[in-house]
Amino acid sequence: MRLDRALSYDYTVAKYFMFATILFGIVGMGIGVLIAFQMAYPDLNYLAGEYGTFSRLRPLHTAGVIFGFMLSGVFATWDYI
Repeated sequence: MRLDRALSYDYTVAKYFMFATILFGIVGMGIGVLIAFQMAYPDLNYLAGEYGTFSRLRPLHTAGVIFGFMLSGVFATWDYI
């Protein structure tokens, strides 16, 4: 073993998971802000027709934040460690 050469690690997978974490966080929390405004102002509930209602956006927000944001962050942390 050579002692004059430092170890180098490849963190590209952890970096890509962190990019996915940031992307899912922005999208998921943006949808969360939208549905919060829809609860406060019910006139915004039909902003994009039937596909923009609270009941259609809530599962999208929940799945995006839980599976996209949280799991990508956990995987990035595990891969980095």
